[in-house]
Amino acid sequence: MSDTNDPAISVARDAILAELETADHPTSVLKSQHFKNLYTQIVTLPAAERSNFGQQVNELKTEIERLVADREDQQASQQLTSIDVTAPVDVNSQPPQLLPTEQGSLHPVMSELQNVIDIFMRMGFDVVESRQLDDDFHVFGSLNFPKDHPARDDYDTFMTTDGLIAPPHTSTMQHRILKEKTDQLIAGEPISVVVPGRVFRNEDLDARHEHTFHQVE
Repeated sequence: MSDTNDPAISVARDAILAELETADHPTSVLKSQHFKNLYTQIVTLPAAERSNFGQQVNELKTEIERLVADREDQQASQQLTSIDVTAPVDVNSQPPQLLPTEQGSLHPVMSELQNVIDIFMRMGFDVVESRQLDDDFHVFGSLNFPKDHPARDDYDTFMTTDGLIAPPHTSTMQHRILKEKTDQLIAGEPISVVVPGRVFRNEDLDARHEHTFHQVE
């Protein structure tokens, strides 16, 4: 730029260049408040001075645009250190201090579930844990759910793109248990099985509803 620039433009130029030196995104300086102040100042000048002042502002902006482009090219050419985005912690830092297991405790839900299961086991029940992913036959078909039952709609039930289902009930294990223990039925022996497990329903969350909870069947 010319050495005969208006003092206000020279001051603004120095300020904008300082912003450019520290800007992470160089193009942000093109929206600098200093540019806005210069354009605002144009309308306050006498008519005879506006043309020259406006030309100097435009020259400044052209200069800054060139410097911004140079800065962007410089950033693009820098060799960046590659990182493993899948790593749980920075490979160059110390792993976080993990809590020792002796300071841990069971979640209240798991503790209560163990108490319930223990009661049934002392009464002679077998324990079969429910699945957390199953097929349509065991979740609905073997339980005689009609084809048009609302639960078969993914509006109510979580389903994967390949047709598997996050069971909305532990009853998904009934067919398997009956099939496995058919000989006991034929022999006239009772089947005593308790089925604990997580179940999943597409619920709107509030104080009384959760999309994941536990059942004991």
